[in-house]
Amino acid sequence: MTPTFTPSSAPERDGYDLIALVAELERSQQQEDVEGFLALFAPTAVWVNGAGSATYLWSRADGTWKIVAGQNTAVSGGR
Repeated sequence: MTPTFTPSSAPERDGYDLIALVAELERSQQQEDVEGFLALFAPTAVWVNGAGSATYLWSRADGTWKIVAGQNTAVSGGR
């Protein structure tokens, strides 16, 4: 039997929704699911290349969370 949990407030529900979306993001990347990965992005999302770990900025519109900005590409700095 799998226990279930129903969030009691909107912020709590948002937290659980975002955790599920991050899991879907990881799954789509690990399985190289391009369509699944792209479905997580808002149509007007921007992609930034920069150094450092993966960063995604999420925003909710019409009750649906989407990535509005993302960066996961390290830039090698040569001289």
